[in-house]
Amino acid sequence: MIKKKYSGIVLSGILIATVLTPTISVVACGSVEACQLQLETLKQQNSQAQLELEASKNDLDAAKQRVEQTQNLIFGIADEITSYDQTISALETEIDRLTQEVELLQVELNEKDLILRERLVDLQMHNKVNPYLEFLVNSDSLNDFIARNEAIRLLNDYDQELMKAVSEQRELVRQQRNEILTAQNQTTELRLAADQRKGDQEKLLTQLEVEKEAYSEVVMANEQKVEDINLAAGVVDEQLNILVALQEQLRQEQEQAQADANKPSQPDENQGGSEGGDSGSDSQTPSQQGFVLPTARGTISCHFMCTDYVNDKGHLGTDIAAATGTPTYAITDGYVILVKDEASSGGFGNMIAITHYVNGVEMVSIYGHLSSIGVSVGQRVSTGEYIGAVGNTGQSTGPHLHLELLYGIGYMPAMRDERAMYATDSANYISYPASW
Repeated sequence: MIKKKYSGIVLSGILIATVLTPTISVVACGSVEACQLQLETLKQQNSQAQLELEASKNDLDAAKQRVEQTQNLIFGIADEITSYDQTISALETEIDRLTQEVELLQVELNEKDLILRERLVDLQMHNKVNPYLEFLVNSDSLNDFIARNEAIRLLNDYDQELMKAVSEQRELVRQQRNEILTAQNQTTELRLAADQRKGDQEKLLTQLEVEKEAYSEVVMANEQKVEDINLAAGVVDEQLNILVALQEQLRQEQEQAQADANKPSQPDENQGGSEGGDSGSDSQTPSQQGFVLPTARGTISCHFMCTDYVNDKGHLGTDIAAATGTPTYAITDGYVILVKDEASSGGFGNMIAITHYVNGVEMVSIYGHLSSIGVSVGQRVSTGEYIGAVGNTGQSTGPHLHLELLYGIGYMPAMRDERAMYATDSANYISYPASW
């Protein structure tokens, strides 16, 4: 007998595929060959995913490089702007200095202008008399005359030089100030242009950051894809190992059952105690293949491949009408691989799927529309063991058990057309009473 510990392994191996990311599709293997085929497919997907991951990493590296180059360019422009700001500040300082110099020069010019104006006033006050001539006439001697004449000449030269110097200095200050203003304006224009370039590069940087983030997300998605593929490969590999071990165990049990086939035996009255205290005491005699009735009481309302239902392609199972709560039994030894409630199974309502190994062949029995479920995934069940009760859940027209039997497969395909490829008439294995 397979121990309960092994049942837990069966549970993890068969059902872990249901919690995998939808990116990678993994189903429970129906055979060793199916597992090996899945592993080969996942290996090819892994190779392709690795190539995509490497390509996305290269794209991300290129995007990072573009971001770094743009950042360096922005830093350079920022340094350029700082230099312009320093130049502008120095020019403003020089303009302030020249402005103060002009103010001082203006004071000096005002003073000299005042002196010249006073001299002119003195000259005008003598009316018709030439002050310089009177100054010469009043000389005491020839030498005094010559000295006075030289003084007049020097005074005139001084006045001329003074006026010329004041004019030249004023013009020089004006030129310097204009040159500084021109340099300041040019520097300001250069700074504005640098500001514009910096703004353009910052906009470009924002776009490149978005691009880099997009490439980063692609890389993460590809890394997740590789991880999912590796996880899926691990799941399939584990299923492969479990399937091999399970087949071997079931084979040994089958051989033991065949060895005991000639021994007289009586059904255990307490076998598979039922829900609500029902002992299932109705007699169940195994067929030659070792199968028993799924219910002790009932009536077949729809045989295998009947077309009593509207738009039905052919009924894949056998419907057994019975009262709600009628005990339901495992038709032969096996392991529970699927349990679903009405909310998750769709038309089957509350349902159970059990895998079997009969005469070296995998089989699956499906029990639908149950009112209650008495087993769990991974549990080993024996022939005739209570597993649930007849009901009217899912797409059902009245209380009945839907029994579907698949031949040559170890799992339950979700799609009806795929199940149809393996569906077989349960009457080939179960001896239904003529009254049914």
